[in-house]
Amino acid sequence: MKIGIIQKFMKDNDLEAMLLFNTEGSTPSIFYLTGFSGNDGALIITPNCAKILVDSRYTEEVKEILTDELTLVKTGTRTIYETIEEELNSLKIQNIGIEYSKIYHRDYDKIFKNKNWNIVNIDEQLESMRNIKTVEEIETMKKAIKISEDAFVEMLNYVKPGITEKYLAAVLEFEMKKRGAEKPGFDTIVGSGFRGALPHGIASEKKLEEGDMIVIDFGARYKGYNADLTRTIGVKSITDEVRNVYSTVLNANKEAIKAVKAGESGFDIDKIAREIIKEAGYGEYFGHGLGHGLGIEVHENISVSPRSKHTLKAGNVVTIEPGIYLDGKFGVRIEDDILVLKNGYENLNSLSKDLIIV
Repeated sequence: MKIGIIQKFMKDNDLEAMLLFNTEGSTPSIFYLTGFSGNDGALIITPNCAKILVDSRYTEEVKEILTDELTLVKTGTRTIYETIEEELNSLKIQNIGIEYSKIYHRDYDKIFKNKNWNIVNIDEQLESMRNIKTVEEIETMKKAIKISEDAFVEMLNYVKPGITEKYLAAVLEFEMKKRGAEKPGFDTIVGSGFRGALPHGIASEKKLEEGDMIVIDFGARYKGYNADLTRTIGVKSITDEVRNVYSTVLNANKEAIKAVKAGESGFDIDKIAREIIKEAGYGEYFGHGLGHGLGIEVHENISVSPRSKHTLKAGNVVTIEPGIYLDGKFGVRIEDDILVLKNGYENLNSLSKDLIIV
C-alpha cells in the first residue's frame, strides 16, 4: 500500500486528516492507496492511521485488503455521511485534505456544510503521486496492453464488408475479456469511412464497406489499470490519398515518440507531431492534443498538447496519438502507450503500425 507515502506528506505539511470520498466510482485514489475497487465508500487517513468506511455490500471485499495500517469501519444502519461525520468528530481535528476535483457538489455539501473544518485541496499531491508509476504498476499496464493487442489481432479475422461497427467492437471487447480483462477501459471507438473523421465516434450500426478506413481506439482494463491504443486499418483497397495521410500520421507518431524523455515538455513534444502534419498540408485537420497521461484513469492529468504546462518525469506513462480527420471522407489515428524514462522512453506496446489492409 501507498498510505505510508501520503502520511509522510501529511506530517510534513501539518495536515491532520485526509478524506477521500468515492461515489459511483468518482475517484480512483482509494483504489490507488488501498486496492479497494468498490464504487462507493470513503477513506480517512491521519498521520498515524487509516480507516476505510463501507456499507454491507463491500465489507467482505474490504476484509481481504486490511492490514495493520488500514482498518474497517462499517456504516451499519448509518448513512455514509453520518459515519464520516462521527469518525472525523472523534479525531478532534481542524485541517482536512480532500480531492476537490473528485467529489460531487451534493456530497461536499452533505459532508462539510455548516461545519467548522478547514478544507485543503490535495488534488495536486495525489495526482503527482499517481503520475509516477511503480514497477508493479508498469507491469500491470503491460499486461493490459498485451491483452488489448492480442484481442485486436484476433479481431482482424472478422473484418469484412457488411459487418457493423458495433459487431466489430463487440468482437474486440469479447476477445479482451476472454484474455483476462475486467472490462474495456472505455467505450470502444470504431469509426469506418466518413465516420472515421469523428475522433471519438463510438461504434454505430454503419456497415463496413470496401475502401473504408477504420479508426479503432480500444483498451483493456486489467487489475484496475488501463491500456489505450489506436490503429487504423483499410478494408480491401485504399486510395493514394489515404496512403499519404497514413504515412504522415505514422511519421508524426514516430518522431514525437523519439523526443519523449524526462525533462521534455508536453508542449514541445506535441509541436513535433503538429509541425509534421502541418507541413504535409493537414494542419487544420489535427484538432486535438497529441496525448495524455494513462493509468488507473484512461485520461490522467498529464497533457501533451499545445496547451500543456507539464514537464515529463521518469515514471510517467503517456499516450502519443496524432491524427488527421477529413470531414465526410475518412480519418487516421495511430496511438501508442509510452513510458517516460530518465534518458528516453519505452514503448509499452508492440502492435504493428504498418498499414494493414484486410
